[in-house]
This record gives sequence, structure tokens and C-alpha cells, in this order.
Amino acid sequence: MPNFKVFINGLLILPLAGCLDMSKEQFFSSTTLNEKSKEVEYQDIHQLNLAISDLVKDVDETGFSPKLKSQFTLHNLNGGAWPQAWVAFNISVFLRDKELARISKANVMQDHSLMVSFEQHLPKFGISQDELSIRVTPVAWMPTFPLHILPVSNSSESVQTPTVKAAKNKVSALP
Repeated sequence: MPNFKVFINGLLILPLAGCLDMSKEQFFSSTTLNEKSKEVEYQDIHQLNLAISDLVKDVDETGFSPKLKSQFTLHNLNGGAWPQAWVAFNISVFLRDKELARISKANVMQDHSLMVSFEQHLPKFGISQDELSIRVTPVAWMPTFPLHILPVSNSSESVQTPTVKAAKNKVSALP
């Protein structure tokens, strides 16, 4: 019996010993490591290159405090294999060179573009649209895939169900 336990333990450990033989280069072959900083370097397909187009900045001074109402379209200039992606980004609003606000947003980019709108209170009245600038910094993104659910087809085959005969308390099923 003691030999049997040693034999079983040996059989369990032997497959794990094969994993220890794997070199570091094979393990990290799917990513690139920077030799100096020892950090993972991402390929171009992993990066977002966002550009702003159709920017509208409207300063609303009708209420008790002025408000910037803005909308724009973000485009991913890298394109890539994923036309849809969940994107998280920061919007920074600047008055000349001073940052007024940083707004975090996330949404789904369709066909490498995303329509964004936001409102931000301004510190004082009399600020013109030309004094304000907007910068967008991507934080993270993840490709998304549309879920296609196919309708369930109705089967034309008839399903036979068991029947119960009342005579003499016997149960039988159809063949």
C-alpha cells in the first residue's frame, strides 16, 4: 500500500513537471516586453488614436451660472479589426491654459466613431467660446461584438408522450 501511494503521487506530479520546463520566452511570446523598463509594450492594434470632429461649443449665460454645452464626434483613426468598442475616456475643459474640469465618460463606439455631448458649469460670466478648449484622453477600451440570437425553429416532428391505461393499474408507454 505505501508503494501504491508513492506511485499515485508520482503520476500526479509528473504532468506538472512538464510545465516547469517551459522557458520564459515561450510563455511571453504573445506580448512584447521592453528590455529596459520590463513593462509590456502594446501593439498598434491595442492603441486608440482619437480625433475630435464636428465640435460645437455653446456658452449658455441665461441662468444663474454660465454653462458650457458641447457636443462632438470622436473618431478612432487607427481603424482596426473591431468596428465596435466600449471606450472610457476623460474630457478636459481648459480656459486658456488652465484646466477647469475633467469629466470621465464611457460609451460604445460604433463604426470607429462615437457622438459625445456634455455640459459643464463655468466659473464666471463673459467667457467666450474661443477661450475654451476641449481635449480628450482615452483611458481604456474593449472590443465588443454584437450578439446575434437566432430564432428557435419549430420542429415538424411529433413527440410521443407516455400514456396511462386505467385498466388494472398498469402504466404503459407508446413505442
